[in-house]
Amino acid sequence: MPCSTDTVADLGSAHGTILEGVTVSHFHKFPITTLRYLASQVGDKLGPKSTTALTNGVHVELAETFDVWFLGRTAIKQQYARLSELAHRTGYWHHQVKYDGKAKEYALSRTFGPGVRDWEIRAVMSSALAGEIDKAIHWIDKQDVTGDPLVCLLSIPAYHMTAFWFRAKKKDEIVVVDQPKSLKHLKKDHLYKEQEFLTLLAHEKHAQGIPGEIPQFTIPENSSGGKPRKRTTSTRRAAKTQTGQGLAKGRRPAK
Repeated sequence: MPCSTDTVADLGSAHGTILEGVTVSHFHKFPITTLRYLASQVGDKLGPKSTTALTNGVHVELAETFDVWFLGRTAIKQQYARLSELAHRTGYWHHQVKYDGKAKEYALSRTFGPGVRDWEIRAVMSSALAGEIDKAIHWIDKQDVTGDPLVCLLSIPAYHMTAFWFRAKKKDEIVVVDQPKSLKHLKKDHLYKEQEFLTLLAHEKHAQGIPGEIPQFTIPENSSGGKPRKRTTSTRRAAKTQTGQGLAKGRRPAK
């Protein structure tokens, strides 16, 4: 099962490209114009270290993109219902941000209308979650997921868990991306059937308080990967140069 991109928008520089979607079975298709617009916003929200890496020639790309869904604690008690009846769409999209092929950050976007310029990057976050998602993608790439499902990212805050949700007409399957070590019944690198996952999750102890590091993503109003700083004309120009113009190109999925 391929887990690679199938369309590339070259951003017209030696350092940056933006990759469209992900074909883990199949995925939503983003218009190339929307991706370019999101890329320009990501460039404006990068922190100091990321901007420095960009100007020093590091290859940066906006990679796999996932529709983000939310599963609440009360819904988990209804373990015999379909996940599609229990989960709620957040309206956010998760974009992996890679530096020389390594996922170190992610961006969150959402749209407020039908036009290209209605899309907005709400945050660019430096987080270990980006790396965990990348590991899960590589593991999934080797598995036999049937039925041509649609892949979404499922956030379960009550258990500090993030998972991939394979949505299909007849059956759904789940792969845990990240979770606290305190959870005993569920594990990573395992393809769970929908009811099996919900049953095991219901037997886990939900989070009490806040652990040292919360693996699941949060959705801030507006933030960047670094500390607030005054952007000079040169840094603004450098960011826009790396994430600005480009031409659409086709690319076959990696085998």
